[in-house]
Amino acid sequence: MQELIEIVEDLKTIDTFGSDTTAFEMILQKWEVRLQDAEADMERQYEMFAGVANLLDKRYEKETS
Repeated sequence: MQELIEIVEDLKTIDTFGSDTTAFEMILQKWEVRLQDAEADMERQYEMFAGVANLLDKRYEKETS
């Protein structure tokens, strides 16, 4: 919910000052960093899930053998 508020505030700032200002560049950089962080988190979550799925598969194979 907090990010939604930040997005709206950033859009209002862009509307007020325009897109050819340093404020716009700062906002864009902020969200690009957050995108990179979110992508890294998604990668970590995928790796964790893949590891758990692998363990469960091995456990299932042992139980059904």
